[in-house]
Amino acid sequence: MQSPPEIPAWLTDSFLQEIVRRAKNDPFATLCHRCKVRPGVQRGQNYSSVLYRTTVHYRGSGLRAREQAIDLMLKSESREVLLQDQTMFHTEMRMYGEVLPAMERALEGAGEAISVPRLIYSAEKPLRMIVMEDLSPAGWAIADQVDTYEEAVPAIRALAKFHAASFVLNQGNTDLSIIKNNFVDFAGQFMQLYCNFADVVCTWEGFSHIGSKLQALKSTFLDKLKRVYVPNRGACNPYNVLNHGDFHAGNLLHKTKNGKITETAMIDFQLCHWGSPAIDLLYVLYLVVSRDVMNAHRDRLVREYHQCFVEYLSGLGHQGWVPSLKDLHSELQKKAFLELFIEAILQQFRTVNVNQVALEEFVAGRVPGAGINNERYRERMSSSVQTPSWFTTEFVQSIIRNHESDPSITITQPCILEPGTKAGDSFSGALYRTKVHYRSERHPNQELSTSWMLKSESSDALNTAPTLFNTEHRMYTEVLPAMQRELEGIGEALSVPGLIYSSESPRLIVMEDLSFSGWTRMDEICRFEDALPAIRTISKFHAASFALNKKGMTLSNFTNRTSDSLLSMFRPMFSSYIDAVCSWDDFKDIRPRIQEFKASFADQYKQVYTPNPGPEGYNVLNHGDFHGKNLLHLLDDQRRVVKTAALDFQVCSWGSPAIDLIYFLYLVIHRDVLDNHRDQLLEEYHRHFVDCLTRLNFQGWIPTREDLQAELNRNVFFELFNDAVGAPFRTVDFGAVSLEDFLAGRVPNVGLSNAGYRRNVRANLTRLVARGF
Repeated sequence: MQSPPEIPAWLTDSFLQEIVRRAKNDPFATLCHRCKVRPGVQRGQNYSSVLYRTTVHYRGSGLRAREQAIDLMLKSESREVLLQDQTMFHTEMRMYGEVLPAMERALEGAGEAISVPRLIYSAEKPLRMIVMEDLSPAGWAIADQVDTYEEAVPAIRALAKFHAASFVLNQGNTDLSIIKNNFVDFAGQFMQLYCNFADVVCTWEGFSHIGSKLQALKSTFLDKLKRVYVPNRGACNPYNVLNHGDFHAGNLLHKTKNGKITETAMIDFQLCHWGSPAIDLLYVLYLVVSRDVMNAHRDRLVREYHQCFVEYLSGLGHQGWVPSLKDLHSELQKKAFLELFIEAILQQFRTVNVNQVALEEFVAGRVPGAGINNERYRERMSSSVQTPSWFTTEFVQSIIRNHESDPSITITQPCILEPGTKAGDSFSGALYRTKVHYRSERHPNQELSTSWMLKSESSDALNTAPTLFNTEHRMYTEVLPAMQRELEGIGEALSVPGLIYSSESPRLIVMEDLSFSGWTRMDEICRFEDALPAIRTISKFHAASFALNKKGMTLSNFTNRTSDSLLSMFRPMFSSYIDAVCSWDDFKDIRPRIQEFKASFADQYKQVYTPNPGPEGYNVLNHGDFHGKNLLHLLDDQRRVVKTAALDFQVCSWGSPAIDLIYFLYLVIHRDVLDNHRDQLLEEYHRHFVDCLTRLNFQGWIPTREDLQAELNRNVFFELFNDAVGAPFRTVDFGAVSLEDFLAGRVPNVGLSNAGYRRNVRANLTRLVARGF
């Protein structure tokens, strides 16, 4: 066990009394008690300076002056720290003495404030030191990691505010571009840690293929890392901000209310530097929020940051160029190598017990495995870097060469697969994301990049039927291209990811990642106007299929093959829903009907997916899984949805348009939008459906609005099913609850225990009764 750092001889009561006199501008202030100075952090956490804390009790010089107290943090240079560099301390002194006050003045004029400790005193001689207020006694505290999206928002907003203020100041009279990065000067100290990491990964079962990629990076690792920290240059709008530079959980303080984070403050400004905003953002994603939050909400957090950044620029009166969300995604793409550095090196620091391992020994790589072989670290890395055996550099290079028709393309950085969904969301396949960095003889002076989504079969998925992959493969290679050709002729387009590659062995589909171009998910659509692009997307999809089928393309063999085993998993949830409704006296008149649905559940469900035989009813090609997680939206500068794209075409089926429409009504839009605008949305769907068919010069029978309503009336069971089974999915954390257990009824139906959900069920049943149910 290492002893705590010693209190230096100069840190005396008389010194602290002088600090208080200067801070309070009172040369006669006197201490009331001896000051107890204590270490600010544990030994081993002093990477670049030494931190102390104390509470000073004093009395002013007035005749009636009362005893007062001030909590202080004192930071000074030390020979015992890992990173010894005078410029780092000078950077922090400049931040506290010049830059942060300038930011505060600018933000104050916009009605905003930046949460940082207040500077009390600083000195260059005889010892470099900074004295700040200590926020911790006022309720601010460090959190090891942030475990929910909502609690991550205060940190994202704090960072966006800091970046926006720097962006505006730099375009005024404050040159922040001269604040250089100091961290890369010490990066060589971590080289052995990286080598140990690459060597150990090669020994993990199932990781040899990625281990070889990591080994190949050893010779260029430092050069690539240094390029990350080079500011963007160019005559036209280079995108740079002042980065905090060390934006990890240990450098953030949070205020909470009812146990939830409501406000975040930044500390430790020694590594501030001018450069790409992607640097701080990647620190947030990897070193502030939990892995589950990053996997589930990465795009949402990036979007929140950009929205706040733009809002703060506007509030600060910025009149010039404003980086777009696409510009931000481009920065994240260009700085992707930093993600590997964080995962390989910085994550290890979170698992090392510095009371048992000397920090210098660990960083120098003389304690191999101190971080790497930690069970927590290995579990995190396994979820991060475990990849199928077929995913190799050669495989990726062959795909992009073929797609770009360019045999000169060479991959320049290892391609790392990241989970495309959070735990529990892989219902029918494994989804990954990867960034591909490459060079081409066509662009000899430029490194290019692109972002892909990869979908493959998975033994861990809930539904592993090969027909699902066959359906999506046919959709991407045959049906969607035919739809696009039809719609192009009338000036329309179907927003779907572009196909990059597909194969039967391995069963794989590679698509463009639309999030790189600014497309983003929404948990649900909360405004009627924002729902219109989605309803037009499905209307357009249906119309194109209706026309293609008339022209002779056989679409009727797209059939739903829901297995009996899957239906048996849905049944307990549906049954508990029916039992709950039957216990409500205000719906006793419909008890017999809904009990019939419960008794004939499987037959009713299969009937929904049985195509209309005609002449009664009509059919279209349904997306079949048209819920919020399978939609991406493109937003304008006012955060309004202007386009909606559909993803995931594994369960497309020929049948009643009511299938997709009921999915949309219950699983895409907010219940308030459904309650207030159901008829308007259906009218818009039908209007756009007819308009597309008319412009496609469709010559046959076109369904009327009454025909559409008849489809919805015939499929009222499916409305109850989505209310009973689909809607509760929105309230379950499948990282904590097994999907199989949830569907099988082995865990409580969280929907029925939720008052808001029960209100929605009552409103829906009331609406169905009014329609004659």
